Amino acid sequence: MMWRKKWWLFIVTCMCIVAMINTNTVLAQQKVVKVLYGGAALETMQIMEMAVNLWNETQAKSTGIKVELQMVAGEGFWDKFKVMMATKQLPDILRADDDWVGEYFVRGQFMDLTDLVKRDIDVKKFWPDGWKPFMYDGKIYALPFKGDTVALYYNKKLFREAGILEPKGTNFTWDRFLEACKKLTKEKDGRPDTFGFGIRSQWLYPQTWIWRWGGSIFNREKTESTITSKEAIEALQFYTDLRHKYKVAPSASLEQEEGSETLFRAGRVAMWEAGNWAILEYRRIRSAGGLDFGIALPVRGPKNNLTRSTWEGWSIPYYSQNKEEAWKVIKWLSTDPKPQRLLASAGAIPIIRTFAYSELINPKTPEDESIFLRIIEKYSRISEFLLQGAEFDRIWNKNVEGLFIGTKTAKQAAEDFKKEIDELIKREIQFRPYADPDTPTP
Repeated sequence: MMWRKKWWLFIVTCMCIVAMINTNTVLAQQKVVKVLYGGAALETMQIMEMAVNLWNETQAKSTGIKVELQMVAGEGFWDKFKVMMATKQLPDILRADDDWVGEYFVRGQFMDLTDLVKRDIDVKKFWPDGWKPFMYDGKIYALPFKGDTVALYYNKKLFREAGILEPKGTNFTWDRFLEACKKLTKEKDGRPDTFGFGIRSQWLYPQTWIWRWGGSIFNREKTESTITSKEAIEALQFYTDLRHKYKVAPSASLEQEEGSETLFRAGRVAMWEAGNWAILEYRRIRSAGGLDFGIALPVRGPKNNLTRSTWEGWSIPYYSQNKEEAWKVIKWLSTDPKPQRLLASAGAIPIIRTFAYSELINPKTPEDESIFLRIIEKYSRISEFLLQGAEFDRIWNKNVEGLFIGTKTAKQAAEDFKKEIDELIKREIQFRPYADPDTPTP
């Protein structure tokens, strides 16, 4: 009997050794695909970490691909990206944000994904606008995986106290909006206490008000600025008059001291434009007994309700040694229900429309998340970026700042901006003709 026990023990030991050898062989044969991600909201970064862990748990063994994620928080991501790009040390996959990657498409730094998309992706399932920021000369240089858009958040409590109906549908026009702002702006002890609306000086937000008046910052070809048009000047003047003329927005000094978003969270600004990325934080404030908020379509200007959409994708450097493996990973991140569901849990809009509708909308929440999807469907467009993004920002801040602090009129600011930005466009051949809302999608 003893010899039988020893025999079985020997067999089990051998089986364990064989299993360990096989496991080590599989691990040794696995290819490692490295991903660089960062510069996003904390929740989204946490979700990406969860998604990579999910890949390694469920896909690594069957595909022979292990994913290593490198996360860089805040602005450090862009600094690290530039250094790695300059030295050709980028990993196999990196986050491609629609407002900065375009110049690298033009320079041929990223792999052309067009044929792989045609081979493996049902493009009709994606939001059409999601492709546009990542296309150049008819080719695709990033696989989109999520989107965001900007809506109008409002404080329900302040609306009730002012006896104003909450903004619903498409009929919250600019003149009704202004009247609401006036009623929602109140003083306490002779000093401003609550404000109707919080304005932003960063160009991405005034841009949308220019659209609503029927104007634009650039012509379609991005060969000159059109910001001096009658429509654009009227829009900029109205937007900043909310602060200087009507006094329904925080002053420039108060904006610098506290910021409109802080005031909105504290219940002192009644309306505020922000994206779906803010919804989790606003819910946390509400659950703690604070902000009672709703979501509405953008304010309608004389021409339309347009706002901006923004997209993220995955790009592969042309010199990656693991192109096919990297493609398998990003395809999974963009098309598999599990990582797309994780994105929705962080308030992001999944790139696949059916996932967005099934995962983002929560009937148990008092706000209507479907507003964001309605905006993406009908009321949003991609921003008017130039390739020279940093220079664009600098020229905007230099020439338009006076409009927001009250030392320039909209006409003066627009003329100053146009003069300098047109010089940049003439000097630099790298404008951005592909960031066009009319770009044909795959």
